[in-house]
Amino acid sequence: MDEQVNDTVLGQDIDGVAIPTSDAVPGEMVITYDKKNPSMEVGTMYPTMEEFKLAVRQFAINKEFYLRVEKSTKTVTVLVNDHTCVSSMRMATTTPNCKWVALWAASILRAEPNIGARELQKRWKAEVEKRSPESVVEIDVLEVDGEVYFHHFFCALKPCIDGFLEGCKPHLSIDATALNGRWNGHLAAAVAVDGHNWMYPVAYGFIASETTVNWTWFMEQLKKAISDPPLLAICSDACKGLENAVKNVFPNAEQRECFYHLARNFKKRFRGFIQIYPAARAYREEIFYDNLAKMLSESSEAVQWLQANHNLLWYRCGFNPDIKCDYRTSNIVESFNNWIRDHKDLPVADLADKIREMIMVLWHKRRIIAYRLPEGRILPAIMVQLRANTRGLGHLKIVKCSN
Repeated sequence: MDEQVNDTVLGQDIDGVAIPTSDAVPGEMVITYDKKNPSMEVGTMYPTMEEFKLAVRQFAINKEFYLRVEKSTKTVTVLVNDHTCVSSMRMATTTPNCKWVALWAASILRAEPNIGARELQKRWKAEVEKRSPESVVEIDVLEVDGEVYFHHFFCALKPCIDGFLEGCKPHLSIDATALNGRWNGHLAAAVAVDGHNWMYPVAYGFIASETTVNWTWFMEQLKKAISDPPLLAICSDACKGLENAVKNVFPNAEQRECFYHLARNFKKRFRGFIQIYPAARAYREEIFYDNLAKMLSESSEAVQWLQANHNLLWYRCGFNPDIKCDYRTSNIVESFNNWIRDHKDLPVADLADKIREMIMVLWHKRRIIAYRLPEGRILPAIMVQLRANTRGLGHLKIVKCSN
């Protein structure tokens, strides 16, 4: 929470109301692996536990896999038949940094895919529509051999829709994060940023996987909620399924690509070329093309690769200034994923309601600030940012020419 907005000033519990967004591109360690053919050799490292789980599902579980979780680097290392924890309880967690996952891996392969479908259909959807009319809640099921399976879910609450259309910048970051409960799907989210530069959830849902078909269904429901605004920027990572869905459903939207993901992919293939960072940050085209020309003089292959594989907008000078949002990354939606990360193992019905509850509490706390703030007053946190942005401009003069 921002230091300028605290419960001692307003006299109310508003802890956690400020969920700031960051457009920084952190210099994290990059761990690469082949997702289509992942390795289970001793010493193989995976960036996160979720990505390790996806790799495990591609194997027939006929032997024991052990993990070593490094908290400092947040990586996962595979240990096969090399269990060194001092414990006789091999059926569960043995020490904080080593987990036995053979039984867990076998259980996820037997998990029923229709968990929570009936409850979502009959109870949760009806109750939300009753309590919050004009909310968009859609559930899609799949019928196979007479069995009904849960397939898709989408929720955009009416207050979230109204707040985005009336008070937020026309910019959405969209991404999905893997769930780690019995239903092995993904939680998709569309997140905006409000006038205080705080994370603003607009819609969320569940999809089976990040394919074009699934993303198209999610984007079609999002269009029902926010229609087709004349000004709209949608930022995503390099997921081709999402990219194609945005083109099909929101053809007039400005499509931006997350520069953080682009830079990670670029560094896997090419070393050096630090000019890509000032090129992405530049607001003027001449600065952008000047840095691109320096890259071209060093290697034409690098520039050709960028043009062939990343043809969406990842540089500020190409953004529509009327949108008034210069974010180059999809870190906004990463803030949302971090916000709900402790609940991703819940059943889908419980997870949907938990996120609804978290949004409701967040909105209540922000209303407290709005009611207590004097009319025409800007939040102190924003004033700090404005003052920081005006530093070094003393040499400039404003000359009035007209009204």
